[in-house]
Amino acid sequence: MHPEYIAQEKYEENLKKFFQKALFEYELYKKVKREIDRYLSTDFNFIDIISPDENKISILLKILLEPNGTHGQGNLFLELFLKQLKDLSKRDLFYSTKSVVIATEKPTDENRRIDIVIEFDDFIVAIENKPWAGEQDEQLEAYYNYLIKSKKDFILIFLAGTKRDPISISKEHKNSDKFLNTTYKALLVPWLKECYKNCESQKVKFFVKDFQEWIERNFKEMEEF
Repeated sequence: MHPEYIAQEKYEENLKKFFQKALFEYELYKKVKREIDRYLSTDFNFIDIISPDENKISILLKILLEPNGTHGQGNLFLELFLKQLKDLSKRDLFYSTKSVVIATEKPTDENRRIDIVIEFDDFIVAIENKPWAGEQDEQLEAYYNYLIKSKKDFILIFLAGTKRDPISISKEHKNSDKFLNTTYKALLVPWLKECYKNCESQKVKFFVKDFQEWIERNFKEMEEF
């Protein structure tokens, strides 16, 4: 028998064994996973069910940030958010959580709407939430100028699903310590992990964990691929 034919037969035999083994291991994995899911429901995620768009994500964030929210954790989540924000922005944030108003779709004097505004007596955190969509013409610049008129100290956050450079703000304002360009992975994931760790309500912990895992699954940075 020709050596090349023997080699081809050997190759095909090894290939067949490889796929048989792979199929066996896959079937075994599915069987084990079915057993595990009876108790852990590893594929179930509440956030998937509500299919959040940009506005729904902003509302979910507001629900967690509200000190008097139904989560029952007082100002814990807000304090943890501000701590993470302080770490990222590398600046002191002067605020007191005793008096705070949190709004979504806050209108400006130019009939624009800021996705999330956290307003303290002497400080404002404004968040432009952009998980997927692009910016409108001069959008961030308009928000920045609106915040200047408030006469309060502030920070404007461009919160993108994945890392990108904002184009609707001037270079001067983009380089200011009153502006922060960040991502879901950098700001929200570490914050949600801390919320989960410190939350005392099991029901809320499950929600926070689902939110964190949903973000990690849907907003992978390009360098992770």
